Amino acid sequence: MGSDKPKPPSTFAWLWQMAGSVHRQFRGLLAFSFAVNLLLLVSPLYMLQIYDRVLSSGSFDTLTWLTVIAVFLLFVYAAAEAGRRRLSNIAGRKLDANFSAKAFARFERSLDSSSSLPRDLSNVSKLQSPFQHATLLAFFDLPFAPLFIGVLFLIHPMLGWLSVGGAVVVLVVAALSELLSRKPEAEASVATARASLFADGLSSQRSALVAMGLVERAFETWKSVKKEGEAHSAKASRTESGFTAVSRALRQVLQVHILGEGDA
Repeated sequence: MGSDKPKPPSTFAWLWQMAGSVHRQFRGLLAFSFAVNLLLLVSPLYMLQIYDRVLSSGSFDTLTWLTVIAVFLLFVYAAAEAGRRRLSNIAGRKLDANFSAKAFARFERSLDSSSSLPRDLSNVSKLQSPFQHATLLAFFDLPFAPLFIGVLFLIHPMLGWLSVGGAVVVLVVAALSELLSRKPEAEASVATARASLFADGLSSQRSALVAMGLVERAFETWKSVKKEGEAHSAKASRTESGFTAVSRALRQVLQVHILGEGDA
């Protein structure tokens, strides 16, 4: 019979089991995200009230109080956005502290090569990074989009369909950006890795390169590989920047149309 010692769980299962360590931060992020998304309605509602009440009545007092309320709510929005970003950062640090300790404990207990410390630490870094850089916040915003589209349908079906059409267009633009920039980003990553490996190889051959006077030629070779990666990276950046600009412009156009329909 084989050994009765249980086999360590896979890295994915291990990380999944540990995800409960930031459940409080997750609840806080959901609460802050709800507040942030709700307060995004301040600006369009303010403009609708200006069109509906101020322009028709010419009341300076109404304008003043609407502006005071809107500015106050926008400060609350800024505080909520800052709060959820800080909470996301705290969650990332907590994940790193907990998972890194578990990675070393797993490494200590492992009797074979099934538990690789570099691999586990790399997975911890990948899991931590979306929290540290707040890129995960978009996923917390996503569930609120159908809610706000539903509210617009309740206000008027035309506003609802307009928002649905705008959301589809923005998603298509985002998908095209991802598809068109994926290849140059991968090529840039490969070229950067090649340049790094080439530099590592030069370090081990330093004496021979210096003796034969090949350092300058090695530098030119490294620079050409590095420039190749930079060219691919610049191409990916241009693609992403262009689609980002288009996406932002489309969102502004959508907001203008919704305000125009609301005023009509």
